[in-house]
Amino acid sequence: MKTFFVALALLGVLAAHGAPAQAGCRGSSCSNFSMGDPPARLGSRYDTRDARVAITPETGEVILLLTDDVVAMQLSDRTLHKIYRKMKNEEKEDEDAVLAHVFKVAVFSSVRALLSSSAEYPVRDLRDVEYRNGRLVFTTKNGERLFGHTRVNDRDMMAGFEAADARQFVDEFHRVQARTR
Repeated sequence: MKTFFVALALLGVLAAHGAPAQAGCRGSSCSNFSMGDPPARLGSRYDTRDARVAITPETGEVILLLTDDVVAMQLSDRTLHKIYRKMKNEEKEDEDAVLAHVFKVAVFSSVRALLSSSAEYPVRDLRDVEYRNGRLVFTTKNGERLFGHTRVNDRDMMAGFEAADARQFVDEFHRVQARTR
């Protein structure tokens, strides 16, 4: 039932902010997940094989990727499958209460659709991406920080990338950005 209430909270946050904000439970405690701050928008899930570069932090919960058009962050396949399994188990609980079960299935279907998305931002609207002090820093043309508050279980996801991966991402971003000008 805990996942059910997390899903309800998630829907409220999604309605307010337009991007996933909580997902799943780890052990007996729920994890907190903030996936991109405004001005990122909710977009389609990307196949990492189609990205110019895709990197995963040491924890493996999310994937940061770059296409010819966008920078996107999404849950990793592993994390997504883990959450789906927990939700499926939760759906089976309390099957005797038909109305509660129907409501749970409807809510979880909506949550699955949102979790299967990405938080994305157009490359043309980014001023720069840097790797400094051990973290990736995205700056929009308006001077706002993108993905600056992306956290999973209170870990800063922008500080969780291997230095070589982060530098590769920055270099590829600059190549893409130069082509879009």
